[in-house]
Amino acid sequence: MKTFKVTVLLFLISILFINCSSEKDAIAPVIPKIDDSYLYDQDENCETARGTCCDIDGRILVEPNSTYTYTHTFNRGLYSVDWTVLSGDITLVSGQNTNSATFKFGNNFTTGQISAFATAKINGLECENRILVSKL
Repeated sequence: MKTFKVTVLLFLISILFINCSSEKDAIAPVIPKIDDSYLYDQDENCETARGTCCDIDGRILVEPNSTYTYTHTFNRGLYSVDWTVLSGDITLVSGQNTNSATFKFGNNFTTGQISAFATAKINGLECENRILVSKL
């Protein structure tokens, strides 16, 4: 009988211990947010621009032998984009004629430049923007 009482007592203590500790009381580790904005294009976007404006957004510091996606905005309605690699060990993988293109940066990549030439489908307005990319 004494063993039974000890077992019941230990069981009740363990239930009490489990109920008293909860996830909300646990101290979660604080992981600082890393500011990686320096890796990306820092120029102004077209949201507040007057007149014709186009902009390429994406990484300006990249790892060789990696793939990255760039987006193009043009403040003149529906448009198509002609993406061109102007220099560097860069290959257009997908996205020609769209506002989002994926590029592969080769093993020998150090610096390069990508161009996006936009043409509005309704009124024929044109706009070109370039982005200079370097090895991280």
